[in-house]
Amino acid sequence: MCDVDGDGDIDIVVGGRSTYLPPLTRSLTDAEKVRVKELNERLEAVKSRHATLMRKLGEGLKGDEERYSERYDAASPMIAAIIPEETILHAGLDALVPSEKTADGVWLFRNEGG
Repeated sequence: MCDVDGDGDIDIVVGGRSTYLPPLTRSLTDAEKVRVKELNERLEAVKSRHATLMRKLGEGLKGDEERYSERYDAASPMIAAIIPEETILHAGLDALVPSEKTADGVWLFRNEGG
């Protein structure tokens, strides 16, 4: 709560997030089911590579943020190569089998006095 518009009245700003799963609009063909399986397998392999890389960055550091930062900077090109690959695989899957979506909103309720 705060006076957003400077008129001396307390206003309310509310934020929220909603997560939902869009409905399937049609059944997949056999070829599409095979493609979904392939994409999921590739995505799991990429996610595993990503997780392994991130885990190795922190090995043996126990809170040494400076050394972690140095390792992260050195690994940035590898991380940068993985992220677009994940994004492309997710997009391919999402075109066939919609995934969970998130919507955000912020609302302002102005107190107009009275």
